[in-house]
Amino acid sequence: MENKFLRLADLPPNPMDLQQLQHYKELGMNICLLTEDDVKMVENGSISRDYERAIQNISDCGMQVWIRNMFNDADYFDCDTPKTGSNYGWPYEMEPRHITEEFTKFPAVTGFYMADEAYMYQLPEQVNIDWMVKENHLFASFDQLTKLVDWKNQYYPGAFFHMNHVPGQSWDHYLPRNGEVYNYEDFLTEYVNVILKRLKGCGRSLCLDNYPFIGENYIEKDYLFDLMTAAKVARAYNAEAAPEDQAVFGICIQTFEAKSIFDDRKRDITMPEEVSMQMYTGMALGARLFEYFCYRSYAREFPGILDPDGNDRIYDMVKTAGDRVAYFEPILSGYDSIGGYMVPGSLYSYNTAAMVLAKELFCQPFEIAVEGQYDTLVGCFTRGSEKAYMLVNYTDPIRKSTSRITLAGNGVQELKLYQDGQESCLKAENGKFDITLAPGSAAFVTW
Repeated sequence: MENKFLRLADLPPNPMDLQQLQHYKELGMNICLLTEDDVKMVENGSISRDYERAIQNISDCGMQVWIRNMFNDADYFDCDTPKTGSNYGWPYEMEPRHITEEFTKFPAVTGFYMADEAYMYQLPEQVNIDWMVKENHLFASFDQLTKLVDWKNQYYPGAFFHMNHVPGQSWDHYLPRNGEVYNYEDFLTEYVNVILKRLKGCGRSLCLDNYPFIGENYIEKDYLFDLMTAAKVARAYNAEAAPEDQAVFGICIQTFEAKSIFDDRKRDITMPEEVSMQMYTGMALGARLFEYFCYRSYAREFPGILDPDGNDRIYDMVKTAGDRVAYFEPILSGYDSIGGYMVPGSLYSYNTAAMVLAKELFCQPFEIAVEGQYDTLVGCFTRGSEKAYMLVNYTDPIRKSTSRITLAGNGVQELKLYQDGQESCLKAENGKFDITLAPGSAAFVTW
């Protein structure tokens, strides 16, 4: 797995159906979440037989199993009495359980998805924001979820610890407190300090969701800012963490019809390039974990990769994108990300607002000079003294803008190019190299 990135999807297939599991795996997934959508985890205080059979089914299909905390509840694995709660407005009940080492007999259980979109801290019962619901104080928060960290440290010290975070626009998750105002970087840094640093000697993630395709023919302007912010926080943490405590930077991939929470805008995925562009953007900034939202449709509210009846909807598009992107996984696995920056298009720039918003997060370019007809994201990497770059066509693929990229740098006359599944050597012409980036595509160069 060291040369393969982590891929999983929310709303996974029914784990009791081997055919559905195989179809899911063929999409390129190497992790299957085990939820309680189709099987209950606990029966009479113990792990249920169906749940154990579900683990074995996923294992038999050749995938890792990550146990999903269904209610984002700190007591999910260890609860002395019957409990009721609210999972972001959805009421739930849990029967008592005291789970310890039951999963160790299943080698396929390699991780835990502990919570989704937790709050920075537990909110008080009274919040002076009219639109926030009265039960916000019941929702999951970092300070509450430390119990999950301690439980995993004790019983599954080597297992992966995964949580996913809100985008920056969800500022209700990091409200001012005691007169202090927080920003998105503060929010993610709090997760590092409260959760990641508490974990001991295991894989862990810093992952966020931000879905870029909501407007008709453009990338949401906060997409780049959020990804660069999270990547920065992950790099800062890893710079001080021991090798066994390093965090994987991850992003969610939009594979559903997204709707704006502010107005009537909505947009569906219509081509593979919309998916590959997201993955390449994350990869250029160091992402090695991709969480697809979503595999099965959530009723008719979120049409996903499969339709509400379980039939393929955009399956072929997502698979095509994933297969293209997989070429870069073993290549990038040998390099360390140090950030990225944007180059405005010389012919047309559609993402000026995004660049202005994210400018302070740009890394300083090395000796390379980049020009492109359309906006180009330049991801910067190192491997010892070697420098490398990932170039991404950062224009909404629906515009079908093919961009000619020109590179130059310090008299270099030859570079190695990885693109479209092939490796080649380019010779400079008049000290410059020309590369063409199709919509939704990327290239990786070293010299």
